[in-house]
Amino acid sequence: MFSQKKIRKCFFIFVIVIVFAAQSFALVTAALPEPPDNSLPKLVKDAKDKGLAPENVDFGAYLVNLNTNTVVYEYNRDKRLSPASTTKIMTFFVVLENVKDVGEKVVVNRYCMDEFYRNPDQNKNGPSSAAIQTGQDNLTYKDCLYAMMLPSACEAANILAYNVGKRTGVPDDEAIPNFINMMNDTAARLGCVNTHFGNAHGLYQKDNYSTPYDMYLITRYVSDNYPLFMEVCDTKEYTLPANSNNPAPYTVRTTNALLRDWAGNPFLYEFAHGVKTGSMDRWYDVDTKEWHDGFSCLVSTAEKEGLKYMLVVLQSPYYDDKHEKYLYSFDDSRELYRWAFNSFSIQKVVTADDVATEVKVVQGLDADHVQLFPATEFGTLLQRNFDKSMTEKKFFAADGTPLSEAKFFAPIKKGDVLGTMTLMYDNKELASVKLVAGDDVELSKMELFKSVALGIVSQTWFIVGVILLAVMITAAVVLGAIHKKQAKKRKW
Repeated sequence: MFSQKKIRKCFFIFVIVIVFAAQSFALVTAALPEPPDNSLPKLVKDAKDKGLAPENVDFGAYLVNLNTNTVVYEYNRDKRLSPASTTKIMTFFVVLENVKDVGEKVVVNRYCMDEFYRNPDQNKNGPSSAAIQTGQDNLTYKDCLYAMMLPSACEAANILAYNVGKRTGVPDDEAIPNFINMMNDTAARLGCVNTHFGNAHGLYQKDNYSTPYDMYLITRYVSDNYPLFMEVCDTKEYTLPANSNNPAPYTVRTTNALLRDWAGNPFLYEFAHGVKTGSMDRWYDVDTKEWHDGFSCLVSTAEKEGLKYMLVVLQSPYYDDKHEKYLYSFDDSRELYRWAFNSFSIQKVVTADDVATEVKVVQGLDADHVQLFPATEFGTLLQRNFDKSMTEKKFFAADGTPLSEAKFFAPIKKGDVLGTMTLMYDNKELASVKLVAGDDVELSKMELFKSVALGIVSQTWFIVGVILLAVMITAAVVLGAIHKKQAKKRKW
């Protein structure tokens, strides 16, 4: 027999069990303008004047801000072009990967030199040289690196290729081909999908090609990981040891006109640093038996007032409109650098102290909102006239829903990541920044109980359960009444 007291106790236990059972199951590229016409590379300006599409222009450029990894300018970034002697950047890289002591002596034999003197390919005759002699026994890897990068000595590139390629024990005539395989393996490892090296020096071959983007990848990696690379590339002159043609030590100088401060140099650029030139006055097509005007290439860096850029320029004109030697790669590079430094700066868009927004908090003790702050400050390369007030902010929860539609439940700890803020400028995304709670919000147990209880009593299964319980209680009361009545009758 159920008394009223027992029924109330059972009902209370029933609700508590359901409340706690229910609780236990409740389970983050740049909006930048194009250069003006007077800052564009020559072939790009010519193409615009003629209405030529980029794919019809054998020229490419790739300019990156190294502080923020922002691509500032690109033209035919993935077009396969001849890198000329900028090929030697990869040669340098492979040498450094395989030679721990650049003070070691190298072998200089005919296998290093024959390509330039006993080759029917006319592109290999009369290359740039540092006057290194066959049989010379006083050269080190370091000497050859400087000879290769400053005066762009092709024999130095082959000496390095032979000596490194020979280290695996291959025959003499396979040492340089082995090194070229190493170059291509390294390019593939770096993600250079449009690059193939056919030699170690860059003299014209159809199977020696790369792209502005790939050359950036190669140069960026070697400059970031091997300090000796920029030390060599940024040097204006170097002294090589004596040989049979030079009885005393002699000086070789860089071919990079952006660096050289000789009188009347029209290309000197005081903010330039390294890296490597590449040019040929003409090249011979072995298939058609025809000569063609050459071109000039340059991979370089520049730094001014804390901003640093890397620029790759491939196949700029070698001659001016009068067919006189000019090497537009220097002019094209300097003008792009000037434009970039004059146009952009790194600017803070948000700081960690900025209140980004606030969100509602459910079941909070003495707080129903919490302010959100950027997890970190964010700055990037932007136009110098950038107006911060024009930045659009979009807020999202972790699941991608708009933050305004999201629900957050206490407890919340200061620093908890509650969402992201996407920064937009000129209809382009600048960045996505994590948003964190600015304060603790403690859990209100009473609010939790009310919330869970309210949620439970609105559930169909709960309503059905209550009805069944009511039916059971009613039945118990009715049965009790019947039992009493029957007992009275028996008593009479």
